[in-house]
Amino acid sequence: MAWSQQFIDSLDRKAKVISYILKFLPPSKDYSLSFGDQHSLTTEIKIASADVTIDTVQITPQRWSVNFGGFSIVLNGDLRPVLNTSLRKGAVAELLMVRDGIRNRVSIGQLRNIVGGRGVWRLEFVDFLTMMQSRLTNKVSESAFWRNAGKTAKVTTNYNFSSGPNLYLDDITIFEKETGQNGMIFVTDDQHGETDYWTWSSKTTTSGSAGYLTIVSTGNYPSVASHTHLHINDKVTSIVRLRGRPDYVFARLVMSTGAGTQGVFDDYPESWGMGVEWYPSLFDVQSLNAYYAKAWTTSSGTHEIELLIMQSGGINTFLDAVLKMGMWPVWRQNELSWRVCQNPNQASWMTVIDNITDRDIVSIDSHALYSPSQSATYSVSTINTYNSITSLNQDVSFSGNSIAVLPASSVITRDLRLIYRVDSPIQPTQATADLTRMRRWDAEPFEELSLTVTEKHCLLTAGDIVQISSMYIYGLREGSGDTYNQRRAMVLGVRWNPSKSTVNLTLGVMS
Repeated sequence: MAWSQQFIDSLDRKAKVISYILKFLPPSKDYSLSFGDQHSLTTEIKIASADVTIDTVQITPQRWSVNFGGFSIVLNGDLRPVLNTSLRKGAVAELLMVRDGIRNRVSIGQLRNIVGGRGVWRLEFVDFLTMMQSRLTNKVSESAFWRNAGKTAKVTTNYNFSSGPNLYLDDITIFEKETGQNGMIFVTDDQHGETDYWTWSSKTTTSGSAGYLTIVSTGNYPSVASHTHLHINDKVTSIVRLRGRPDYVFARLVMSTGAGTQGVFDDYPESWGMGVEWYPSLFDVQSLNAYYAKAWTTSSGTHEIELLIMQSGGINTFLDAVLKMGMWPVWRQNELSWRVCQNPNQASWMTVIDNITDRDIVSIDSHALYSPSQSATYSVSTINTYNSITSLNQDVSFSGNSIAVLPASSVITRDLRLIYRVDSPIQPTQATADLTRMRRWDAEPFEELSLTVTEKHCLLTAGDIVQISSMYIYGLREGSGDTYNQRRAMVLGVRWNPSKSTVNLTLGVMS
């Protein structure tokens, strides 16, 4: 749920009274690092009238890498009574801001350090994405996401798909799938030196951990041929199949508990989710769908991934995949959301969500006409794909006729054959949509503008499109005597300084 309109209106007021509540997460499932403690101005351990800084995700164009954010806050008092309860490293807390009596959540973070002494302590929290490097559980053996991925079971009865669907194995507990979807396994026929990817619809226990999987299909991508039989003692490997719209997949990784009680996104197995019961309002489905329709649809079908994971890990396994498509999760207002890179000058007007003028600008902190984060420009942008209609690899490329600036390179290649879903639409269709958004950031120089602006612009997040009009700023596209006039830019990073009533914006401006 986004911030209330009253809270948003308060951001524009010149006079305000701000206080904070630090609310630690109560025990949930296997998480017990904190016990729901709250700290504010009225509690025994008090929140100081300190300089709270809130950083969001910062994105770097072209490489599409992310730097994570977080927040810090100062507590006053003797921490010893709670050091070994709520203030343990790894504890999760919400930061609630109360502005003129209006209360809203402004961040969620994980405690990583406490620095100070003599009753004055600064608590440093990392942001939600950094938190997802491991699941929120006290059980060491269950701290990794997808802990069963890559584990193997042995075939106990010779199997041929044409004779029946039931594949008998010595351990079926390691095989997991999304509710309502088929799972996938990797099979190895040692006798014939053949491998394949099979899908299964259900599992049935026969004795102890042994049982059978009901096989639905063989020869699934990325297989190049169908193999339909296995022998006793052949190995079957558990695979995590993350299939669907990337923003939905991310929401499922956060919300899933294995119990199906946390709303529409709670349909992954317990070991695929973070491990706690969040508020169902942490994601707004309508907001995700509206942004998808405006910013990153494909010409046909639905933009989806099918990421097959064969070892346990953390959020980077997923994040590295979607970043190649110029997409990333963000924290915006009171919820988690999704953003994609866009060419600001070609983005739909419906995605332009803010206008920045000289009335909003407190200071122009820096303006690099050639962004220092851009190491080179590329004459050709290519995405490696697999065309399921032709059964051939197909490179999708956008190219230019000349080199805009130096240094330059001939081609930048992103291999998404094992990331895109292979059908509905076919991979080249998805690649065309993504290159349309990313191409200008590869091919042309862009400006990097850092501004300090008024506090109402804290509503922005990395990936938002804004328009800038200023009589003091001009760039490579402005003629003699001209300045920025509704010049579009993409937000690259946001730092909110509530006590100063300011926001630091880093903006990418296409030249």
